Amino acid sequence: MNMTYPKSIVLMAILIACTWSIPATAAVAPGSPPAWTAEDTLNVTVITSVDLSPDGTRVAYTTRRPVMTENRSEFLSVLHLAQADGTADREVFNDGCSRMSPLWSPDGTRLAYLSTESGVPNIFVANPDGTGAVQVTDTETGVAQFDWSPDGKRIAYLAENPLSAEEEQAIEGGEDPIVIGSTYRVVRLWVADVAGNPDARPLTPDDRSVGAWGWSPDGKSIAFTHAPAPDERYVYDVSLSRVDTTTGDVALLLPPGNRTTYDQPRYSPDGKWIACMVMHPFNIVDIIKIPAYGGEPATVASSLDEGLALTAGGLWWSADGESLLLPTARGTAIAVTAFPANGSAPRDLFACGTIGSFGMNRDCSQIFYTAEDSLVPQEVYVTPADGYSPVQVTHHNADLPLERLGTTEVIRWNSTDGLTIEGILTLPANYTPGERYPLLVETHGGPSAEFCRHFIGGTSWPICPAGTFSSLGYAIFRPNIRGSTGYGAEFARANYRDWGGGDYRDVIAGVDHLIAEGVADPDRLAIIGQSYGGYMTAWAVTQTDRFDAAIVIAGITDFVSVDGTHDIVYDLHDNFGVYYWEDYSLYLSRSPVYHVGNVTTPTLIVHGEHDIRVPVGQAQEFYDALWKRGVPAEMVVYPRAGHFPGEPKQILDLYGREIAWCERYLQ
Repeated sequence: MNMTYPKSIVLMAILIACTWSIPATAAVAPGSPPAWTAEDTLNVTVITSVDLSPDGTRVAYTTRRPVMTENRSEFLSVLHLAQADGTADREVFNDGCSRMSPLWSPDGTRLAYLSTESGVPNIFVANPDGTGAVQVTDTETGVAQFDWSPDGKRIAYLAENPLSAEEEQAIEGGEDPIVIGSTYRVVRLWVADVAGNPDARPLTPDDRSVGAWGWSPDGKSIAFTHAPAPDERYVYDVSLSRVDTTTGDVALLLPPGNRTTYDQPRYSPDGKWIACMVMHPFNIVDIIKIPAYGGEPATVASSLDEGLALTAGGLWWSADGESLLLPTARGTAIAVTAFPANGSAPRDLFACGTIGSFGMNRDCSQIFYTAEDSLVPQEVYVTPADGYSPVQVTHHNADLPLERLGTTEVIRWNSTDGLTIEGILTLPANYTPGERYPLLVETHGGPSAEFCRHFIGGTSWPICPAGTFSSLGYAIFRPNIRGSTGYGAEFARANYRDWGGGDYRDVIAGVDHLIAEGVADPDRLAIIGQSYGGYMTAWAVTQTDRFDAAIVIAGITDFVSVDGTHDIVYDLHDNFGVYYWEDYSLYLSRSPVYHVGNVTTPTLIVHGEHDIRVPVGQAQEFYDALWKRGVPAEMVVYPRAGHFPGEPKQILDLYGREIAWCERYLQ
């Protein structure tokens, strides 16, 4: 789906974005440190990918760097090389070209990485110092994911099928209608010779679209997940198979499950087992293992509520093959947990406020990860796998002026039904006990996600510049309401068929708690959220007039219309238990636009022009209704943006608008 928007609205958004600035009213209190600005937030170094050399002595990683000139607004991915003891950290290249996803060769002599030098991401291999670079693939569709074979002679990768001569001719002749459900490009698994053989060959047939995969230890086979097409309509039609890397013969290991899908197949060190994750609705995960040549699966762990931990780097076998390691959600933290392969009780190896990347070196003797906490910026760490003893490898954010930020604490309160809810409270940088402050409530996306203890001054959780709001004298409240992950499967399912019910009351109970504690000023309350958080924000202003300002980013406002236009075709059915035609009253009664006649709160509505997760019509419906009713409202559409703005200038513009909206209506 590729939604477009009227050119008049897009041009207006471009014009506004070019002229916006944070107003002079956004000033810090007298005697406070200088403000932590939105620019400061954007310039905090974010580490995007990491790999540890086989011998554990060197770390290759990439950072994200904003590039903003008169004609350019993008993030550059910069490749770095450091010693694992934290010394000799340097950039490998310095030519302004993005390089991503570095992977060490099995013998540790070379680095493979993705580069956009050819226009789309392709695989290159170079010496660790960047010399002798050779382009390995030349695919016109771009490489999505890759890995070395165990012997280091081949690289397998994912890429869409290239256009056939007939398809190219049809496009040139204007005879290329898009038939929904039929017109798609299958993603296949390919293998290329590292020497640069241009004739890479597909390993998987063209009637299966590959998702996740992993090499066997001897390199003779690859386990992979696949569906009939790369379409969310087939999310519950995923199988697990094995392909012979020489003959291309495919053997089915697991057929599609019941409302489940498979992910991250991983061979055991001895090659006898394949472990994988079984994904259920609400981000509930099981870990299973199956004999590598077929047989009945065995359960390693079940009913894990993973949420954001799923993005941290996946499933890894221990060196002895006795356990499987996985980052797991633990309330406002992420733990690395060892799950014994025999199904016995797991144990947490260590936990951090947030883990962004996680993995192990080739012999699984060492663990690498990125970590951060509320006042600890993100860096890379390495620890032995058999005993937690971390060494900080990078120091990109060592000199940040952290005194400009308020402290953060984990708080708990009882909701209206007595259920204990947990959240994160960031205090104003100039906080004085007993004084009340304007409160900004942020609701997270998902809903199967959670607020972890990200560094508040950066963009690891990018929806709003919490550090800037803190330095301007705001308290920022991030509740993990029912439906959040990290608190058990039952809690993750607790808003089933009840969006806008118990979850909303959890938010309001948390606000009341902070008022009772003397922190929040009841006359200066704002609420913001993106995606499901945008829905919660839109819903809140239809249920109460207590908020003085609201900011809805990519929020669902009409469940009936979004169900037929967004890209996750089973999402609302999984959350509501019925399709809208089976229970219109449920879908309508929980849609903010159905209650828009109650809204009096000034509302800023923000959306990406090309958002296929929550199409831009959701913003238009809500804005149009508020405009007709005379409620103060603005709608901003970002050109080229998807579910959240991705260009640095757009992110800065959004931050400026958020601050200005709150300053306008709360001060």
